[in-house]
Amino acid sequence: MNIGLGFYEIFARIIPGAFYLIALVQLALTLNLISFDLQSFNDLGVIPSLGLAVIAYILGSIFYPISIIWHRLFKPKNAPNLAFKEFRSRNPGWKFEFEGKDWKTLFAYIRKESPNLAAEIDKQYAFYIMLGSISFALLFLAINQVILVILNRAYINLLYAILLLIASLLLAREGRFFQTRFYQWIFETILSYQLKPDIFVKRETDSAPPEIRKK
Repeated sequence: MNIGLGFYEIFARIIPGAFYLIALVQLALTLNLISFDLQSFNDLGVIPSLGLAVIAYILGSIFYPISIIWHRLFKPKNAPNLAFKEFRSRNPGWKFEFEGKDWKTLFAYIRKESPNLAAEIDKQYAFYIMLGSISFALLFLAINQVILVILNRAYINLLYAILLLIASLLLAREGRFFQTRFYQWIFETILSYQLKPDIFVKRETDSAPPEIRKK
């Protein structure tokens, strides 16, 4: 198992899956489908904890395709092209022979040239998946609060639902930031391969020391 795969397992599957697990347990408790003692968590050993991590991973994988629908409500169309347009505006004077839609080919080149750097860039997309998935899980939790309001007339839960919905929207928005940064890091890395130190630093002949001026 490589580092990149492990990173995705933790941040893009297990962590969101833990939120889905909490949401499902809360729903089951609300509907009186199960009885649960929070104190029992204190007695969990290593093996049960690993079991919960596996369950979280499975839930994160199951719910991810569904959460994509939620992601798309906040994901701009042609995100790679928009990221490239912003990148190009920040780097005037350069002529680029690629477009935003070429990001997969560019990223494959970076993977070949520098796997470690590619892994760092890849983390940005993992964060995007994580935040988007947690955002969907918080929406699930907000719905649970609404169910509690309907069943128990506990109107304080309506406030909880609103707060969870706000947190969900903020996380979805923050996920877009990491998505954009993922594409821009690809473009910036490709540009950096073309840069040499003498492009930025050149000694002026008139102000150079005599021994360098003679050269």
